[in-house]
Amino acid sequence: EVGDLPLDIVQGQPRVALEDVPEPGAGPGLGAVEANAICAALRDTKGNIRLAAQQLQVSRAGLYNKIKRFGLSVDAYRQGAD
Repeated sequence: EVGDLPLDIVQGQPRVALEDVPEPGAGPGLGAVEANAICAALRDTKGNIRLAAQQLQVSRAGLYNKIKRFGLSVDAYRQGAD
């Protein structure tokens, strides 16, 4: 019955204003988010690939592939690790 429906549906009012919905692609892309996560893991582990892969829960080979794809330099994170 109509009386069982919430008032905003009965009156035809949207629950979310359209101006509050972000445009598609408005935020950072998945690649940027992934690259940032890899950088954070490399920073946390001082460039240790094995530990970074464990932290990210990916294989070492997979991490190497992503590092290459994003053009990251592991050496930059290893400096100062001594």
